[in-house]
Amino acid sequence: MSTFSDTSMTICCALSLTFHVLYNVFRLVSATAVDLCQSIWLVCWLFKRRNKCMISDKTCEYYEGNVFHVRKKPVLHEFSYPVRYTMVNLDEPPAWFIPIQGDHLTASAARQLS
Repeated sequence: MSTFSDTSMTICCALSLTFHVLYNVFRLVSATAVDLCQSIWLVCWLFKRRNKCMISDKTCEYYEGNVFHVRKKPVLHEFSYPVRYTMVNLDEPPAWFIPIQGDHLTASAARQLS
């Protein structure tokens, strides 16, 4: 009887060790695959944003993006909305930019503020 028990214990330990090794190999492979996929996604996302979000010419630059807000207390609430900004070169404004007196800064007034 003792030989059966010793044999069973040896088989049980060998199976346990095998499953433990296989589990750790699976965790390593799956974590590596997830990290690789996320890295590829990040590179694609950054490349896409670089090409689409910033368009520029000599007189102005256009920026697009999303504002995302999360409030966790007292109640979870989140929202996002798209935004667009235009930076205008006040020394050489584009043809469509017509400064209205008191509505926009002139180039010299902007320099005095900075």
